[in-house]
Amino acid sequence: LLYQREKPFLPQKLQASVAFIDIPAQELKDNFLLNASLNFLQAKKIMKGYEDGSFKPENPINRAEFIKMLAESLAAGEIPDKKVPCFRDVKGNEWFSKYVCHAKDRTWTQGYEDGNFRPEGTLNQAEIVKILVTSMGWNPETTKISEAPLEKISENEWFSKYYKLAVARKVIMQNEVSPEKLLTRKEVATMLFRTILIDTLKIAQFDEKKVPDFFRITNVSFTAEPQPFTKEPAPKKK
Repeated sequence: LLYQREKPFLPQKLQASVAFIDIPAQELKDNFLLNASLNFLQAKKIMKGYEDGSFKPENPINRAEFIKMLAESLAAGEIPDKKVPCFRDVKGNEWFSKYVCHAKDRTWTQGYEDGNFRPEGTLNQAEIVKILVTSMGWNPETTKISEAPLEKISENEWFSKYYKLAVARKVIMQNEVSPEKLLTRKEVATMLFRTILIDTLKIAQFDEKKVPDFFRITNVSFTAEPQPFTKEPAPKKK
């Protein structure tokens, strides 16, 4: 069965800012994809900055954080809490439990052989590629794709079939393939954005030229000219 989004993004006008104290405005101006990714994900509250105005773009992302972002991107409305354990180390009362259990119910992830999910563990690129492809319902066994052979991955690797689809759909580019690499928040943001755009527009592969159409459909304001971060002035005392 082909995957279809459980609920379209709500048609509400959102104003987004991608100004962070640790990402220079010039970097965002030079990197259109990163600018668009952070703009959209922040506007939809899928991936936000921190209270001090930082984004921590080079920080690695853990398993619980990534599953929460993915679940919030695709879920129909509020994800219900689950009070029963879905993994040995996910008891049902943690901040991430409902997202992890939601992902398990939909077979996006099955955890480890010992019955644990390891929420604080890191994710390498191969694991993220597999979860993204699985959550989209892109079946590597039955989907016919036309693409060049993977340049850095052997056909015998467990993750090669997922990379074939991800590269063919341009969720990740050939020059970005590095299975063992621990992805940063910045890298995860661009991969997640590409995936959401493909799914929302129902196109075969990511196309940067489609970004303006995507923002119009999702009703998120976007400017390619980000402003430097400025802290909100403190209210004047009466």
